[in-house]
Amino acid sequence: MRIDRSWLYVSFALTAVMLVAACTTQQPSLRPTLTHTSPLQPTGVPAQEIPTSAISVQPTPSFTSKPSAMPTGTITITSPTQESGPTLRSSTTPTIDLCNQAEFLGDVAIPDGTVLSPGEIFFKIWRLKNTGTCPWLSYEYDLVFSYGDQMSGPDSAVALFFPLGLSPQPILGDSLWANPMWQVEQGDVVDIPLFLKAPDEPGTFLGHWKLLDSSGVVVSRLWVLIMVEDEVTRGADDWSGEWLLQDPTVQGTEKIVSMGLAQSSEGNIFGFLYNHKGYLMLVDGAVREDGKGVIGTFGEPWDDGISFEWKMLDNLNQFQGVYRDSGFSAGVWCGGRGYYLPPFDNCVLTEP
Repeated sequence: MRIDRSWLYVSFALTAVMLVAACTTQQPSLRPTLTHTSPLQPTGVPAQEIPTSAISVQPTPSFTSKPSAMPTGTITITSPTQESGPTLRSSTTPTIDLCNQAEFLGDVAIPDGTVLSPGEIFFKIWRLKNTGTCPWLSYEYDLVFSYGDQMSGPDSAVALFFPLGLSPQPILGDSLWANPMWQVEQGDVVDIPLFLKAPDEPGTFLGHWKLLDSSGVVVSRLWVLIMVEDEVTRGADDWSGEWLLQDPTVQGTEKIVSMGLAQSSEGNIFGFLYNHKGYLMLVDGAVREDGKGVIGTFGEPWDDGISFEWKMLDNLNQFQGVYRDSGFSAGVWCGGRGYYLPPFDNCVLTEP
């Protein structure tokens, strides 16, 4: 019997295909299965047990590329130079003047709180020590009024330096005044005087002054504190008071300076003035018998003085006069007090 081999081949082929398909279906896959689990869902908890309303899925950042590597080149760090950097010195740093320094040592005359009579002329003396690095040269320093009660003092006066022992009651021709210190070295102690006049009314009076060098640098700050307790009533013909007058050291001009005068009960006159250059002049005289005139001398403290004559005008608030310098020259000298100025129109060179 002859067997049809073609059917047999077909049967074997079908059987082989079925075996291959079966093996392919049952063999586990070599690629792992990835199961996505939400980061908000705990492992092992069924999803239905977590309320969906409480889940807020936040976007998870993803990096698609790695950060680039740092450059491998050489980095050079340059420190800022002095020109390009900030200035180290502060512009508000104070400058201390070591040249002009002084130490106040005390009041030689008229200490604070001194009681004076109304209208009394007084002589203030301060004692200072040069603690700076520069010498004080005579006539290059000034006493300048700052504020408070001026007490008939000048706006500015040449500061005079004297060795210790200056007389508190100077008169014209005082030999002690003839020897001022022309140069005050570091460590030297000096006395510095200033003439003032107490006001006529009672009260406490305080005036502030400054010792300045020629450049306006403050060397020392000084003050005067006095008390006037009494009242005084003077007659209209009394010469006591503050007078504005024509500077007797300058002729041909109307330079005005202040003069303080005090008249004693015996009729003696004493006073002072600082001329337009700040030099001190003392006035010493006596009232004539008629009460309308004064005869006396004036000049710098170390001089014997220049003679003068005054005559009070009928308004009792102005005077006109002359002065004679050793008989070789003469000049007019007029003044006024209160609201009166010197009578320039009537100030003529005539005998009072």
